[in-house]
Amino acid sequence: MKKNTQINNDEINLVEVITLIWKGKEKIAAAIVFSVMIVFIYQLNQIDKFTASTNILPITSAEESKYIVLFNAIVELSSKHFNDAEKEKEKAEDAKIVTPFSFHSFRLSKTNFVDFFIEILDEKKILEDAIRKYNLLDVGEYSNEQEYNEAIIKLASSVKIISTSEYDRNYSEEENGKLTIRHKIKFVYHDAKKWIAVLKYVDEQANKAIKLKITNHFNRILFIERKKNYEEIEDLKIKIKNLVQDYDRVTSDKILYLQEQSAIAKKLGISKNTIEVQTFGSQNALFSSVNTDSPFYLRGYEAIDKEIGLINSRKEKRAFIPKLFDAEKLIRKIEQDKTLERFEAKVALTPLANNADFYAVTTKYLTTEFIYKSKGKRLLFAALVGLIVGVLYILINNLFQNQKILRKD
Repeated sequence: MKKNTQINNDEINLVEVITLIWKGKEKIAAAIVFSVMIVFIYQLNQIDKFTASTNILPITSAEESKYIVLFNAIVELSSKHFNDAEKEKEKAEDAKIVTPFSFHSFRLSKTNFVDFFIEILDEKKILEDAIRKYNLLDVGEYSNEQEYNEAIIKLASSVKIISTSEYDRNYSEEENGKLTIRHKIKFVYHDAKKWIAVLKYVDEQANKAIKLKITNHFNRILFIERKKNYEEIEDLKIKIKNLVQDYDRVTSDKILYLQEQSAIAKKLGISKNTIEVQTFGSQNALFSSVNTDSPFYLRGYEAIDKEIGLINSRKEKRAFIPKLFDAEKLIRKIEQDKTLERFEAKVALTPLANNADFYAVTTKYLTTEFIYKSKGKRLLFAALVGLIVGVLYILINNLFQNQKILRKD
């Protein structure tokens, strides 16, 4: 009988447990209140932090068209530039091909603009400047400037650029729709006003940096293209100078040779051409065969002296210099080419020439979403912990009391 009683005593009686918990409800309530009060006091001493989420939107299609028109004009001019150079090459075998216009390698589109913006944010430099400017960190809390700067770098690195991809099936009639990539700036902080100011500063400075990046690129290529044109003209002028010098040398040598041949003809008394001509007759045609291996003086000194006189009387020797005209045409073509001037005129009509109108992206800082951590969840969790602790205390305390009674028995 004692054994059965002991077994029954070791078994858990749910009714007894519930009754026991109910009897100790005041202690359980006290544990809950105590736990909630601790968390509540802790939250009062903590700064309320939020997760800020800001959308980065590309420019509109209407704004993009301003740059696409410029891009298309550049490609068209570039193609014409290249085709003209190819035609010149066909006409003059040794003519130098003018370097094709190379702006088309730098395409402008709203997607490129967003990429430029993300690239600048990833560098963190503008973010670090904004954090300093708007005092997101209190410099007084740091022992030296190096420690302060390291904290700024760390805080700037905590700014996340979130990119998500999704298909917009309403964009077109294509089966898969259009793949759209959306970007957000996410940051955890506690002062919404300061963070909005930082976002505004970043938006302004990043757009200025993108404008500077594009204009510097164009200016660099303009410089390169003009330098190429200058060098090509310089090379062609050197070629012309060499052609003239070569002509003078060849002509001088030729005159000396002709004078020598004329002297021989005069010594031999050959005044007329005596080069052998063989004639073959037939009913249908007459053919002549001249023996060109005969000495030149056999042409006679009258003809040779006449040729020497004509060469010396030339007033415009440039007309007798082979390939000179082709080189001069190429120089004229380069000097009259208005491609670079037209490009600069196109740029002047775009927002790139106006600081007030240019923006590569739109940072929607005024509609930034602030998500605060829920205090209610923390208090609810604290109440749950207090409940568990209170129940465990009642059950453990009752267990110790029962053991004491058994020992006395």
